Amino acid sequence: MGAAFEQAVEHFEAGRLRRAESACRAALAEEPGDPRALALLARVLARTGNAALAAMLLERALAAAPERAELRLALARLLLQTGDPAGALAQLDAVLEAEPSAPARVQRGLALRELGREDEALADVRAAADAAGEDAHAWFEVADALALLDRTQDARDALARAVALDPATASRHAELAQGLRAGG
Repeated sequence: MGAAFEQAVEHFEAGRLRRAESACRAALAEEPGDPRALALLARVLARTGNAALAAMLLERALAAAPERAELRLALARLLLQTGDPAGALAQLDAVLEAEPSAPARVQRGLALRELGREDEALADVRAAADAAGEDAHAWFEVADALALLDRTQDARDALARAVALDPATASRHAELAQGLRAGG
């Protein structure tokens, strides 16, 4: 990895998005088309409100590294965020065919929900829960999706599971408390 890319990662992780963007661009000047730098720049741009350009960069990264399922998953998330659930679903189906994962199942469930296919959405989210195992992050995603599907008790249970797996995550403790308080 080049120094510019390493700096970009450092800045991104520290929340210094402008510096991360500059470092990503420097990394791309050193290695044009580097899928890692393209993907990181896409994450920066998505966080700063430029989801359309972020999606284009992820498509370029995928063209350079089509085997990287995490790039396709990131693109699917962006497509969902920008109101293209059908495009997201196509990406997610490709991800799941190559590398099944709980996060991809959750995102597929959310895409199906946006397309009005609630029963299929719930089935995918439940499959994600079955696949989550000991992955606290996956359980958080399952909880979020269940809440969006108006499955409040199931969402609470998934949040409780996530917190049990990762008790140090204070913000998720607060979410659990809010959810329990709101539901009585």
